[in-house]
Amino acid sequence: ALDSKSGQIVAKDSSELMRQISILMKGQAFPQSMDTPAKCLAAWNLACSFKNVSPQRAISCMMYLNGVLTIYGELPKTLAENSGEFGDCTLVVIGEDYRELCLQNKNLHEDPFAAVCRINRKGRSTNEYYFTTKEAEKAGLLNRRGPWQTYAKVMLKRRAMSEALKFEFSDALMGAAIAEYTFNHFPDQEARNVTREGVVIENKTQQLNQLFEETTEQ
Repeated sequence: ALDSKSGQIVAKDSSELMRQISILMKGQAFPQSMDTPAKCLAAWNLACSFKNVSPQRAISCMMYLNGVLTIYGELPKTLAENSGEFGDCTLVVIGEDYRELCLQNKNLHEDPFAAVCRINRKGRSTNEYYFTTKEAEKAGLLNRRGPWQTYAKVMLKRRAMSEALKFEFSDALMGAAIAEYTFNHFPDQEARNVTREGVVIENKTQQLNQLFEETTEQ
């Protein structure tokens, strides 16, 4: 049925919802990692709980990572902003001398050392979150073929921002895991191809690298 206020398709009951999900799956409206009705239903239920974001838009920034439903890209920050409690937020990249890499400092040619996110939730103190290239190296991220090698500045910023949002606005995110943060905490062996009952499971590392490269280039 079509909701007269929002103009979106809504289901009257669970049976109708499952029929709609089945149709959307056939039309490839769900991300590739949502390959079963159960996964799609779980994602849809989470997407419907987000404030001021349509389920369709939310699902476009959601994926399963090693069996965990995650959100990524612009969605975490959007949810934080929609909470009504989002205050000031600054996100900068610094070099080894701890100076911001920017045009004014004439140091854009320098390699990044860390990304720093200073964030404030209204009524609370301003907190600082950061992620360094040394931490990325220890986590094995810099040795992986993909965006950490080609877009190091962007990935540092995403990682610092995702940690800030995870700890400051977990309620606005409805407890959802953030892919950019969760991805860094899965050991390599959990991301490699494995075979179970003759079925080869996708290489999640390659899938995420491709995903991040596509969203970075946009």
